Amino acid sequence: MHNINLISFGTRHRKMETVEADHYFDCFHLANPHNTNMKNLNGLDNTVQAWVFHYSNFHAWDMIEDVADLIHTQTEDITIAFQCIGGKHRSVSVVERLAADLRLNIDPSIQINIKHMEINNDL
Repeated sequence: MHNINLISFGTRHRKMETVEADHYFDCFHLANPHNTNMKNLNGLDNTVQAWVFHYSNFHAWDMIEDVADLIHTQTEDITIAFQCIGGKHRSVSVVERLAADLRLNIDPSIQINIKHMEINNDL
């Protein structure tokens, strides 16, 4: 059994070098709901997730597929970090969707751990 650790963070709050991970993925290119009426919500909200994935022209799904392929080749613990600017919308949405997808498609003995580093920070 091994662990999959998924981290979301925002570059406004910390530098990538301060986040320990095996792999890093940028969510900067995904649609950002920060300038909408969802500013005060976060990526844990299904509305935000749906918005990010709808307006990102499938780039978010492509990223999830790439990460899932990477994870399926692992036999040891792996930590993957996802970054955006504020760390509350896009990176959180991707981590949550990825975790949900993985839970449906991997060995149930593999533990999936999620850490949202900026979820309670102000934007």
